[in-house]
Amino acid sequence: MGNRLATSDSLYLRDHADDPVDWWPWSSDSLATAARLGRPLFVSIGYAACHWCHVMAETTFRDPAVAALINEHFLPVKVDREELPDIDARFMAAALAINGSGGWPLTAVATSDGRPAWVATYLPPRSTSNLPGLIETLTTILDAIARDPRALERAADELTRARLEPRSRRPTAPPTDEITMRLRTDLARQLDRSEGGFGTAPKFPQAHALLALWELVRTGDGVETVRVRELVLASVRRYAESGLVDHLDGGIFRYAVDRPMVDVHYEKMLVDQAWFILLLAVIGPDREDLDLYFTLERTIAFVRRALVRFDGLLATSLDADAHGVEGGAYLLRAEEVRAVLGDEAAWVIDELHLPPDRPHHGHRIGASTLRLEGNALTRFDALAAWRRGRGSARRDDKALCDHNAAVATALLVAGRRSGRDEWIVWGLGLARRVHATFVDASGARHVAYGGEARGATSSDELWVSIMALAAWEVTGATAWLERARTSASRLVERFLLPGLGMVVSSTEPGEAVPDRLDGAHPSVSSLALWHLTRLVAVSADDRLAHARSQLADALADVLEAAPAAAALGALAMGHTDRVRTVVVATPNLTELARVALAAARPLDVVVRDPTHPLATGAAGDRAEVCVAHACLLPTSDPRVLADALWSTLP
Repeated sequence: MGNRLATSDSLYLRDHADDPVDWWPWSSDSLATAARLGRPLFVSIGYAACHWCHVMAETTFRDPAVAALINEHFLPVKVDREELPDIDARFMAAALAINGSGGWPLTAVATSDGRPAWVATYLPPRSTSNLPGLIETLTTILDAIARDPRALERAADELTRARLEPRSRRPTAPPTDEITMRLRTDLARQLDRSEGGFGTAPKFPQAHALLALWELVRTGDGVETVRVRELVLASVRRYAESGLVDHLDGGIFRYAVDRPMVDVHYEKMLVDQAWFILLLAVIGPDREDLDLYFTLERTIAFVRRALVRFDGLLATSLDADAHGVEGGAYLLRAEEVRAVLGDEAAWVIDELHLPPDRPHHGHRIGASTLRLEGNALTRFDALAAWRRGRGSARRDDKALCDHNAAVATALLVAGRRSGRDEWIVWGLGLARRVHATFVDASGARHVAYGGEARGATSSDELWVSIMALAAWEVTGATAWLERARTSASRLVERFLLPGLGMVVSSTEPGEAVPDRLDGAHPSVSSLALWHLTRLVAVSADDRLAHARSQLADALADVLEAAPAAAALGALAMGHTDRVRTVVVATPNLTELARVALAAARPLDVVVRDPTHPLATGAAGDRAEVCVAHACLLPTSDPRVLADALWSTLP
């Protein structure tokens, strides 16, 4: 049967157009229809690249008994989490409150006005030895409603109150030195000392957390500092060697399912590429690590080859599944490699650790070097071309403002850190496209399929501001700084709730969802605290400074109890009023300007705009490093500048 999803812009929704479940898209019409019929909502949330979403589609939603039960008693609604992140966040917050964890697909029952009352993740159609079945679960919920028609409303009310209760129990955040010490201790404790990364399994790269920890331990010769520094480096190296990386085509997969990071789920998400590029671009040059540089090059090349759309914007993801199999676009058998490469296959099979008895995409854990040159690179590229010829993973072509802005920022950072002007040119071009497509006088929009962009979230406004500040640092063009200020002002005016922090989208009672805790990526609140700390240092804007203080107070309980759960925000709090400005006030890309751009740290801000008020002390080809109102003597020696920027923040 065809349903209302067949003409949707969303690939994920169109995937479900022929389900026997009579899906509606999330809209005012679907909620009004549920209210008119007196039915609760059955809500299913996922995304086009999600493997377990595909599994649930095949095993559960195409089961006639499941469809009959849902269609008779509920108003079924499908949500693309990437298209509607505010709705996804509302239900994910409920999942965390009920179960302590979440993931996709999200499976929920909600009131007719869209408030979650019960949430789970993947469920088979019928109960198994370790999972409840959807039929049995929904039957139990319907029985409870029959006994008490208000049961669903009460559950939803309780979850809404829990979500919107102010968290902070103290008026201000803890002392900055205390935050820094706890952040370092907590992140170091979470590192897997033998296998790299954080925790055990599953393992997400969590690049933001490694970047925060790196800034705290990159210098110093104390025993503990050196030990943690080596652990961070080992983790980044392990990511680059592991099965998380596609060693044939480049790019990073979403997460590993095992502790050694050999086996993965095969989604390739644009936002994950952005954070991986940032991680490699910061730590690789710090150590002059050519293996990490090689991985950085391959990751950026993958994004350019596989994710660029018709309009120059970047697509959201590549599917985990292909040819009806998870990882089908990437899996190799040893005999296939032998058929493609002949006598040269043995080395590749050994280098990728391909097992003899099952297909695998390969890893390079323990490799003496990751760099490939000459014949070795030729063999890898030939195998990659053959693998692509079998058929690539399906691409979700929607363009998201925040994810595109994140990649533009990452390209600018990678270009300036590595001296690759072509990456800077691409990053600036992408930044201009993001601004032209998604930003108008009313603010940043969220999603574009080819026509006019729509939707709006705090993440979009935040990343547009971060991207604009990065573009200003590289170009010195005043217009980019004004764009950064404008987007930051809209961010705090529309999305900052005192006592709660940044919300995902709506600030309306019952709909506001605070985004306070880091997950696979930093929360909007944490990232905004980091960004505002930097932006305030080069902006004479009391409103932004006040908003930054409000945000810090809203995160006070997190910063006190678990600063690792807001890592970049905690890093910024530890250096409040100590952000360094690196002034090289020349529009020309001189050697001194290149050193400033390459050596500046993630909390530093480079000022190349000769019209900026901070530029008065560094006219001509001289550089000046300042903290608050204290500056080092200006220098025209690139080596002196590099040494000053490498030193630990005061």
